[in-house]
Amino acid sequence: PGLDPTTSYRVRVIFPTMTSPYDGAGGAGWIPDGATASGAYLAEVGLAMPILHPEHGILLHLTAV
Repeated sequence: PGLDPTTSYRVRVIFPTMTSPYDGAGGAGWIPDGATASGAYLAEVGLAMPILHPEHGILLHLTAV
């Protein structure tokens, strides 16, 4: 919610700790290189998120391109 549906966004993952909890599993293959998608796509479909342990988290950084 809140994204312009006609704008493209670059999505990057920021790991809040020095070590990445992401090991490449979980169907989120876009994480290492990031992804670019329209606001409409992100609002309607979204991106696959990695499977993490409950104590881990990630931050998503979106930039309009």
